[in-house]
Amino acid sequence: MIVSQRELKELISEAERLLDENGTIAFIEQCISAAAVKSGRPRELSVRALMVALQVQVFDGRFLLTTVPRFLNNLDPATRRRLGITRKNGVTLRQVQHLFERIEKTNYDRTRTDDARFDNLDVLLNKVGTAGGHADANLTTSIAIDSSDIPSWGKDCYRMVFDAEGKYVGNEKRASDPDAHWRTKGKKGEKKSFFGYDLTAAVTVQEEGGPEVPRAIKSIRFRPATYKTTAMALACATDVAASQGTLGDVLVDREYTQSNHGRDFILEVRKLHGEPVFGLKLNQVGVSGHVRGAVIIDGQPFSPSLPQSLRIIHRPLPAQTYALNPDAVKKYEDQIAARSIYALVLHGSRRLSDGSLVHTYQCPAAAGKLTCPLVASSQSLALGTMPAANPPQVAPKNSVCDAQFRTFTAAELPLAQRHLHGSTAWRKSYARRNEVERLFSNTKDQASENLRRGSIRVRGIVKMGLLVALSLASTNRRLAKSYERRQPKPPKRGRGRPRKHPVIVMAEAIVATDTTRTPLRI
Repeated sequence: MIVSQRELKELISEAERLLDENGTIAFIEQCISAAAVKSGRPRELSVRALMVALQVQVFDGRFLLTTVPRFLNNLDPATRRRLGITRKNGVTLRQVQHLFERIEKTNYDRTRTDDARFDNLDVLLNKVGTAGGHADANLTTSIAIDSSDIPSWGKDCYRMVFDAEGKYVGNEKRASDPDAHWRTKGKKGEKKSFFGYDLTAAVTVQEEGGPEVPRAIKSIRFRPATYKTTAMALACATDVAASQGTLGDVLVDREYTQSNHGRDFILEVRKLHGEPVFGLKLNQVGVSGHVRGAVIIDGQPFSPSLPQSLRIIHRPLPAQTYALNPDAVKKYEDQIAARSIYALVLHGSRRLSDGSLVHTYQCPAAAGKLTCPLVASSQSLALGTMPAANPPQVAPKNSVCDAQFRTFTAAELPLAQRHLHGSTAWRKSYARRNEVERLFSNTKDQASENLRRGSIRVRGIVKMGLLVALSLASTNRRLAKSYERRQPKPPKRGRGRPRKHPVIVMAEAIVATDTTRTPLRI
């Protein structure tokens, strides 16, 4: 990094602001003090100095610990004193590595196997990785959640094994990174196998139909690959709901909604007052049964008079996106629009006064979408309103045809969404999920934070996670500045009339008061 002294001081100030924003340095110092078990020579390298040096280097896409001593030793004496560096002979690499290892030991215990071993780590990484976001990111309550691969610098290696007598018995395969896991490739080859960690992040998205908001990370989880991926996404949503007091739309892909019962993610998000917006897997599309007379298609309830021709609609292949094949997508959405006339209309809130989750729907005929002989009010609708196809002659009791409104429990319709899956409104709403993909691409871009294999050359979930979180804070800072530059600038004030010289002002005053002069006539 080649910068002037003034630019370097600005970068150091920004790094300190990010680290102090959520109390990162105070939290690390507290953990180290609580775990101190021996007395000895006072520590000559402060946590502030180490973290600031790492953050400034991450601004430039560098994650190496070996360059930290040279960075700190080249600072001016006043900055060194302010950062808490007391060593006269300069900071050494051994001091940097020793303090980094103390941070690891006080935030993660490998001897434990329960989820409680991640508690300190989650607090630390959330404090670091969510700093630096623009203030306007708090104007939205909606988030998109996804995970990304973070390959480890470690790899599989072999160690010779000897018996009690010292005789060689073979080789033992073990990984040089004790915390990373392998993830096998996908069944259809859509995912490659890798060895490392999963980074799960909740990113701000604009409200449906609302103004643009800056992208910012609201919560993160860092775990070994394939470790409880759905639970990590739910933990991020829970963090956001707790921090901002409410939760809007929660956009996720099919990885988090694989279960048809929805108890592991969808229903839990609704308990947080969030509204899940998600895609459906192939086994979730189509007719899945009947509930109280309603036909359940794509998780949504429809009138039993729905024609057979509209019950099965083949959706485009994943490769046929709107940008690549708009005709196929439009044809599919037109068929969904034709089927939507028979869809039951969501009415009121999903939550009762006692806090229980329900879905109250109105009959499409009572809502004025079609005419039905079982609904007297629909007979007075305007001419041309579509009649119900093959309506039942007699409404079965406790069915959707037996009353104008019918209430379902949340467990009966776990896959129901605000918009019909596959409709134009659903596609536009679900497209907001791309914000989290863009953020991961930004972070891994070689021209920005350069978060890719080989950039980080430490091993272990705490060391890896801390450097990854620093890169996310740098991404938040950069995206906030980019958002600020895109905002319209206030108009500049005009200069106005130029101020006259005192001699000219005096001459004009003399002429104005001299009544002996005759006016010039032309």
